[in-house]
Amino acid sequence: GRHEMTDKSVRLLIVDDDDDDIYLINDALSEVTETRYEVTAVNSALAAMAKLAAGSFDVIISDYRLGHVTGIDFIKNLRLAGIESPVILLTGLAGHLIDKAALEAGASDFLPKASITGQIIDRSVRYAMAHAQRQRLLHAVLKSTVSGIAVLETAGTLTLWNPRFAEFAEVAFGSDPDRLRKLA
Repeated sequence: GRHEMTDKSVRLLIVDDDDDDIYLINDALSEVTETRYEVTAVNSALAAMAKLAAGSFDVIISDYRLGHVTGIDFIKNLRLAGIESPVILLTGLAGHLIDKAALEAGASDFLPKASITGQIIDRSVRYAMAHAQRQRLLHAVLKSTVSGIAVLETAGTLTLWNPRFAEFAEVAFGSDPDRLRKLA
């Protein structure tokens, strides 16, 4: 019945100004049996923000082009509004430039529209949820710990640090703009 599925279903918000894309995604998801999806679809970033203000979603699938806004702008606005739901970007292009900018803005994954299947979306959604869960845990640890913690990517760029680390850096190097890197 209704009850046992509520904790199992994934709340998915699709943001796309093309109804054909929305139809494609819904159609693809109907093949997925192991995950239940509760899909809400909206046609603009603005409508998406309104939905997100009213309730939470596990994952957001957004088109890369939303009228005159890009999916990257949309992600930045979400994060500024304190909405941490993972975002998967749909692209009509296989552009690595988009990927880099979108990853920097915090996109979880990319789906080329040409290769959408239920299985691909399902895998992407589950990956995005697992990744978001790890980020949440990491941020909780960063917030609650008294140690200074910084996360360095392999290239040596500083990606995450907690307030305590920033304080240490300030004590150690004053307001040298490079202080976080020096301490790491």
